[in-house]
Amino acid sequence: MKFVCSVVSEIGQVRTKNEDSFLADIAKNLFIVADGMGGEAEGEVASKMAVEEILSYISENYSIVDFYRMTGSTENRKKLQNMLVAAVLKANSKIYKYSSKYKGNKRVGSTVTLFMGVGNSGFMVHAGDSRFYLIREGEVAKLSTDHNIQSEYLAKYARSADEIDEKYLGMLTKALGITEFIDPESITFDLMAGDRICLCSDGVHKYLDLLPREDMVALFSSDVAFDKEKEENNLRGVADNLRTIAEEFGADDNYTAIMISAFDNEESTLEGSKELQIKLAVMRNSDIFSQLTYPELLKIMEIGRIKTANKYDIITSKNENDDSSELMIIIDGKVSILEKSIIRATLGPGKYLGEISVIEGTKLQSKIFVDEATTIFSITREELHSMMKKEPKIAAKILWEISASLAKRLKDKF
Repeated sequence: MKFVCSVVSEIGQVRTKNEDSFLADIAKNLFIVADGMGGEAEGEVASKMAVEEILSYISENYSIVDFYRMTGSTENRKKLQNMLVAAVLKANSKIYKYSSKYKGNKRVGSTVTLFMGVGNSGFMVHAGDSRFYLIREGEVAKLSTDHNIQSEYLAKYARSADEIDEKYLGMLTKALGITEFIDPESITFDLMAGDRICLCSDGVHKYLDLLPREDMVALFSSDVAFDKEKEENNLRGVADNLRTIAEEFGADDNYTAIMISAFDNEESTLEGSKELQIKLAVMRNSDIFSQLTYPELLKIMEIGRIKTANKYDIITSKNENDDSSELMIIIDGKVSILEKSIIRATLGPGKYLGEISVIEGTKLQSKIFVDEATTIFSITREELHSMMKKEPKIAAKILWEISASLAKRLKDKF
């Protein structure tokens, strides 16, 4: 995948200096937005430090990027993701030490939102309230979480934070330099040709939140081109429009945005993008994942793998000594569930099986007969359990659907 970008970064109409910093390194396909905090306590130093430390660490460990680019293996993809997280942790440590010289409640810190593209894979690492938007197929999805009191209150209590003093709502709950240790948010996802990404500070997205949804989609999605020069011009137009929006709303803060586009005219890449588009559509429409947000679905896709089965194959446990169990979602094709040679059900795209064995930790009891060539998205019990412990909201949504499905089967049976 190739990348082009356009950047806008301005002081705004109220502030006297720009505490935002950014990196747009096309050679490395590495992009960072950092929004410094601290005002007279040198917030702009913190944001610059964040960008420089992250770039330095990645440059020192760039062999990990090269290994993943060469192999494309799941293991090396995870190593690359961990390396990017480690780069952010190093920046946090340095800013925290720098911030320690300030006494009392005055702290120096910075948000950070990072994107790196390697081949057909995208990597996000994030802490703070800057944002990461993925623009795909006429849809705008916010992949990052706003790490502030307002957002966390809403997530926890599912209601507005009107009772909280307004001056505390934007207070960050996670950012570089504020605490000695930090757990940044990270996502790895497959890229599609035509994807656009926007990294931006809150000086941009607080005004985007005021736009009607359709206007925001139109702003980001207009005139996607697969020609390098045309797409560069198109991205400049989007960046200029972001500047206009911020200025028209008063630009009471610094504002920075990086618009990035992933494109490739290679037939194999375009075909892979079409396959990914189909897979995503099936997964989103599957009952078990229908309540997941787009970022949550990407996290599910990150832990699974694609398996294929030929017509007339029988799917069972791998061997008698294998106690592993898998949740399987049909992407395309058709299978039948056999019990004592009797067909109990026939499943097509979007349907799932293996949920009971995953919950119980037992082998698949029924045999699965493949009626036609079938593609399956498979998640092992161990992978699913590990992810659910880290993501309780995803766990609740999936388990609720499984419970509802089991309740319906019992009702139909009795």
